Amino acid sequence: MNKTKRKHMIKQDFIRVFAQKLETTQAVAEHIIETYQETILESLETYDSLKIGEIILIEKKEMEEATRILNGNTITTPKHTVLKAKVTKNFKKL
Repeated sequence: MNKTKRKHMIKQDFIRVFAQKLETTQAVAEHIIETYQETILESLETYDSLKIGEIILIEKKEMEEATRILNGNTITTPKHTVLKAKVTKNFKKL
């Protein structure tokens, strides 16, 4: 069985490539990325979902309190909010 090892891009490599695309410094590129992330999170405080271009849909979902048994112990998870990202059909074509 021939398994191809998956490659994972680390943040600094992404920042370097992004800076090259923008023809700017890595510090400016990192600031843009951080501001973009902050804006996404702030937007999801107001809206239930956010579509990013034609690639990703981020949805906010409220999870109710849940109780379960784990290793003989009763565990209760309080009500909380989770974010789920869905890849759009256009992105799946890659």
